[in-house]
Amino acid sequence: MTRKAPKQTRAHQKQLGILAPTCAVYELRYLCLQHEMQVPRGGRQYKICTDEMPEEGYQIDCLLPSFYSCLQQEERVDRLYKIDLGESLREIPSSMIKSWVKPLVGDGSVYRLILSFLSLTFFEDLGGIRIYTSSDGSGIPLAGDITRILLDIALKNLFDSQFPKRFPGIAFHRFVNEVYIFIRKNEKVLVDDKAGYALLEELSLRGKIESIGPGDDPLPP
Repeated sequence: MTRKAPKQTRAHQKQLGILAPTCAVYELRYLCLQHEMQVPRGGRQYKICTDEMPEEGYQIDCLLPSFYSCLQQEERVDRLYKIDLGESLREIPSSMIKSWVKPLVGDGSVYRLILSFLSLTFFEDLGGIRIYTSSDGSGIPLAGDITRILLDIALKNLFDSQFPKRFPGIAFHRFVNEVYIFIRKNEKVLVDDKAGYALLEELSLRGKIESIGPGDDPLPP
């Protein structure tokens, strides 16, 4: 479905807030329908993979075009802050993720899939050294789409809900782990690196903050 970008900043944030959880629910249900069955035939194992969409009424929306449209419509910005919250993957308690996901998907097969996923062992490759660690009740394992979906749900409840309270009136947009904050002249509240890191610490999140202003070099991708 093609969606027109809203004209006002608050409308942008409202639209993103509505679309994100909807997309997450559909994708979680879709991922749960990707079944793998091992069928023995003549002493050999055959893997049958079936991908199917849910019944009528479900749709997966891509939020990236809408996100970029929101960014492009921000004008007269004096400083742009970028926060990468990717490091927060290992910090968010599993119990909190479960409490946020259950109201969205219920307690059926999708929820049981998520419980099983969150209990997986973490794998890290540190300069060729492979390290396996238990989730120990916190963190989201790295496994593609389902990781991004769960992180998006977590940050919606943690970061998106608290940022406007700490910095009222400041425009921001988030796509999964990347947050963009738009600062204009004569803002009523102070936003800088120190204030940003203080908020992350308060929310038990980890991230890297970078900024760019007039005449500065572009932010790295």
